[in-house]
Amino acid sequence: MKMKSFYLVAVAGLFLIQACQPSGDVAEKSDAQEKKVESEHLLVLTTETFQKEVIESDQLVMVDFWAPWCPPCLELAPAVSEIADDYAGKVKVGKVDVNEAVNKALMDKYVDEGIPLILFFKGGEKVEGSLGLVSKGELEAIIKKHL
Repeated sequence: MKMKSFYLVAVAGLFLIQACQPSGDVAEKSDAQEKKVESEHLLVLTTETFQKEVIESDQLVMVDFWAPWCPPCLELAPAVSEIADDYAGKVKVGKVDVNEAVNKALMDKYVDEGIPLILFFKGGEKVEGSLGLVSKGELEAIIKKHL
């Protein structure tokens, strides 16, 4: 019985790993989309810059925890960039690539259940979060609640 359970867990794990790997077509399309919609107002956050840009900020900060191999993260990217443009000067918007080793400490601290994960910080404290693929409208509703 133990061996059968182990086998099922192993197969499920392999399936999940495979499911999260983008195909060549998806990766090419996503790279093109990301380059096209990347906002000049979007901050690339790392463990080193997180304290200053997020915790010490006097603005509401929206942080997108993402990875380049995550299809829902790539689908969410245009909305995050649009929000960075639409709310420039009112809300800081940043992205943390959890795939980068330099960001492991942030992932360990904030990412419990998975990505894409959007967290909102105000006055140095996490005030709200959203896990999974969400619409721009849903993110804007959270922003309006905290502005």
